[in-house]
Order: sequence, then C-alpha cells, then structure tokens
Amino acid sequence: TTLTARLPFALLGLATFVLFYFFSRELSGSRPVAVLATVLLVLSVPFLLLTRQCRYYSAANLLMLCALHLYLKTLKGQVWASVAFVVSMFLLFNTNYLYVPGVLAATVLHALVWQRQRLLRVLVLGGITVLVNIPGLLWFGSLKYYGRSGIETVSLDHVLSNLKGFAAYAPFVFPLALLAVGPVCVVVSGSEARRGGKDCRSRWSLYL
Repeated sequence: TTLTARLPFALLGLATFVLFYFFSRELSGSRPVAVLATVLLVLSVPFLLLTRQCRYYSAANLLMLCALHLYLKTLKGQVWASVAFVVSMFLLFNTNYLYVPGVLAATVLHALVWQRQRLLRVLVLGGITVLVNIPGLLWFGSLKYYGRSGIETVSLDHVLSNLKGFAAYAPFVFPLALLAVGPVCVVVSGSEARRGGKDCRSRWSLYL
C-alpha cells in the first residue's frame, strides 16, 4: 500500500530531524542554535515533500548528516567515529554515489581551513572511503543511465547541465538572499567578541 511504501522513508526523515539537532548542537556548541536550526528544517516544505517519497532522498539525507556528524567527532580524536564515518560513506555511496564527492570535498576543505592539525587524518579517511568504494565505482560505471554510462553521468557537460537545472529551482528551496544574513551576523557579533578579547574564527567556521 501507499502507507507501507512511504513509511520506511518517512521514519528515516523523522530520524534525520533528531540527528540534525545533535549535529547542530555539536557544530555550534549552542542549544538555542540547534533548536532554531531544527525548527527551520522541520518547517522546510521541500524537505518534507522529498522525505515522504519512496526514493533515496531520506536515506541519503540521513547518511550524509551522519557522516558530517561523525566527521566532527573525528576531529576530536575519537577512533570509533573514524570507522563509523567510513561505514556511513560506504552506505551513502550505495544509496546515491553522487553525494559522496560533495561530502568529501566539504570535510577536506573545512579541515584545510579550520582544522589544519587534523587534515592528514581527514585525507586518510577520504582515501579509505574511495578505496572501499572502488568495486562500486567500477560497477556503477558500467551501468546505463538515461542512455549514458555511469562514468558519463559525472562528465563536465552532464554536471554543468544538472547545475543549470538546480539553479532554476534552488530559489524555491532556499532563498539565496538569506546567505547574506550570515556574514552580517558574524561581523556584528565578531566585533563585539574582539572587543572582549575573543577569537572570532569559530564564528566564521560555523557560518561556512
């Protein structure tokens, strides 16, 4: 039935709300920020619409968030988190492999800018993630997707075509003007923090 088909994905979506709260709290170190961020996600109509569909969206959202949360734990030197990160990325790859490069790029870039002392560990985890997914890469690369092979779907031409499509509906998902609010808040709060002799790097890290 429609109920039984949608239910597993809806449950994954509910789990995403819970995990998102803990991820936001870990990232910001602030309970009010975590609550506000979670409320905004709960009120996101596009997110809710995708969550109830019988496709990979809910699983990919949950696994991507899980990987990012475990990345934050890894930065604190927790070994179990490193292992769990690779497992999450393996599951994410087999849910939708196109999500994996974005997560790897985000974690490496964040470590490069804000956690330079942990960069080697992050690069090693990224390398292990690629290695464990090589069989999947070879298999997906041999499949046909809308008349293209798996390798062709990640060609520059195909990627640019998809980005053009994303740009068309992105404003309906997230008003891009809101991105300007972040730097303003960081600058205002950062000036207050500097007057108090505090470091503002964590504020920019949180915004990015």
